[in-house]
Amino acid sequence: HLLDSLVALYQNNPSDFHTKIFGNFSLFLFDKNLEKYYFVRDSVGTRPLFILDLPKFVALSNDIEILLKAKLCKTSLNQKALIRYLDKRVNVGLETVYTPIKRFPRSTLGIFEKKTLSFEPYNHYSARVKSTTLKPLNSFKKKLRQAINNSITANDNLGLMLSGVLDSTAIG
Repeated sequence: HLLDSLVALYQNNPSDFHTKIFGNFSLFLFDKNLEKYYFVRDSVGTRPLFILDLPKFVALSNDIEILLKAKLCKTSLNQKALIRYLDKRVNVGLETVYTPIKRFPRSTLGIFEKKTLSFEPYNHYSARVKSTTLKPLNSFKKKLRQAINNSITANDNLGLMLSGVLDSTAIG
């Protein structure tokens, strides 16, 4: 049923179907009549999507290791991106630590047409997003700040490191 719903959504709203999907997803759609490929990544961006845009083809994967192991092209270490990653700088762009593999940004529609790949950022506007995403996030941030403030004493030196999916990505 989900596949039928997505196809119907695209057929009824071909120019902005992707803005009407809420959730955690990466999506690939091919329109045979238009000879157009669509790649969409959700606005939350928790599921990665990596892309190789090469002269003869485009390859996609949610796992960068799959693209590396496939040996579709020569790859090399992107030292600047690696240093930024190790320095814990958030990379919101297209670079990965491997050249020429690119990261597909969140809230992005990719279109592959006539051997050309283009990226178009999009906004997902929904009252549901605000009520289901922002309220719990703001509540979590408030409680985390309270917990930190309650554990700090004036004379102690404090070192704090949060690691993992939930804790480090929720603090923004």
